[in-house]
Amino acid sequence: KSAVQGDFGVSTFRKGRSVNEIIAIGMPVTAKLGFVSFVIAMVVGITLGTVAAFTKHKWVDNLVIAIATAGVSIPGFLLALLLMIVFGVWLHMFPIVGLSSWKHYVLPAVSLALSPIAMIARLTRSSMMEVMRQDYMVLARSKGSSQLKVIVKHGLKNAMIPVITYAGPLIATLMTGSFVIESLFSVPGIGAEYVTSISNRDYTMIMAT
Repeated sequence: KSAVQGDFGVSTFRKGRSVNEIIAIGMPVTAKLGFVSFVIAMVVGITLGTVAAFTKHKWVDNLVIAIATAGVSIPGFLLALLLMIVFGVWLHMFPIVGLSSWKHYVLPAVSLALSPIAMIARLTRSSMMEVMRQDYMVLARSKGSSQLKVIVKHGLKNAMIPVITYAGPLIATLMTGSFVIESLFSVPGIGAEYVTSISNRDYTMIMAT
């Protein structure tokens, strides 16, 4: 009855602290990281898909397909570990713990975004190639419009329907957190709270998250 009313009780591990209070602290952090990941996924995915659809170089198309395949195939936690080792430990370009500056967002956001980038790139590429065969696209090119204008004004507008359909569930998924990624990068969001609560056998926290 209390859960239905939005009250998930008191943490069994952190005595005296309510579950709602802990989630209220972690949720904005998770949502912000999810939003950054969503923006990266949409911008990079649409760009790669459009380039692959319009390029005259076969190797560019093959490269985008390879990136898309890798994004779907490589687990997020494995990519996160590779990014931490290369850009955090070896090159010292980005910090790998916490979220205290914009640099802290880069590695966890990219780790979360790679799989959506792959999916969006594939959707954009196939949709753009289908749109390019339509009569209105042929007419627009025959009028002497530049390739960029044809892509932006006519192509993208109609090719984005499958991408927008995918974007709805995607933003919900990213905004509610990634348990493994948040734990690896010590992000103080609800994903990390969930993993910690399992380790501590904090049952009320587990059920709420």
